[in-house]
Amino acid sequence: MLAKKRFAEAAMALGDPTRVSIVRALAYGMKSVSDMCRMLNVEMVNLSHHLAVMRNAGVVVSQKAGRHHMYSLVEEWVITATTVTLTVSDGSLSILRTLEGR
Repeated sequence: MLAKKRFAEAAMALGDPTRVSIVRALAYGMKSVSDMCRMLNVEMVNLSHHLAVMRNAGVVVSQKAGRHHMYSLVEEWVITATTVTLTVSDGSLSILRTLEGR
């Protein structure tokens, strides 16, 4: 039951476009908050909020490196789950558009 609860919390934490972008940025390795702000064109206060949600859900971890907070994904499954979900979502949307005659 604990695994299901943990997965549900992680899935909820990833249910935001900015957080999906954060996963994509971190898929290539650890990044500082300031680097991600530049990469994602997001204000630091907004990014910090999203990272806190993701950290509380167990999706990312942080460590301090000098004056910087560095973030990384907890495990590789986060990338896989995000990629699969986006692929299925894109495919489902294409199917729905076809069915609607668009």
